[in-house]
Amino acid sequence: MSWSCSACTYNNTKGSQCEMCGTPRQAVPQAVPQAVPVQPEQAAMQRMIVTVPSGVGGGQPLQVQTPSGLMQVTVPSGLAAGQQFEMLVPSPPPVATPAPVAVAQPAVPQVAMAQAAPPPQYAPPSQQQYAPPQQRVVHHHHHAQPQPHVVHQAPPIYGGYG
Repeated sequence: MSWSCSACTYNNTKGSQCEMCGTPRQAVPQAVPQAVPVQPEQAAMQRMIVTVPSGVGGGQPLQVQTPSGLMQVTVPSGLAAGQQFEMLVPSPPPVATPAPVAVAQPAVPQVAMAQAAPPPQYAPPSQQQYAPPQQRVVHHHHHAQPQPHVVHQAPPIYGGYG
């Protein structure tokens, strides 16, 4: 096995000292690769309350619609339909929102105007998930604040015969 001299870099074929300059051969420790554990990034978790649907009891599997997608859980033993349990689910990734920009407004007297309530917002339909017959899907909607409900009523119609 050949080795390179640390002093003159001559490539020696054998021996314990350099054939060119006489420098003693240095012991080179063999590098041993070491496995380094990789820690997965911890996702932020949030709590969610799930109501056990009818026909499902403790110990049975249940699919739950979470903000992060469809997840399968096992109903805790001892629970029956109508009871609730808490589960931890990964929070959805944060949505980037643009920073507000200040804009100078001319000094004009403000007149209060009635504003209509914003229309209700609906979540887009999710893709249909097919579960084995013994499982049921519970859709849980997590709202940060109550959504307004707007009720419209038609004006009365006057008139008649005559």
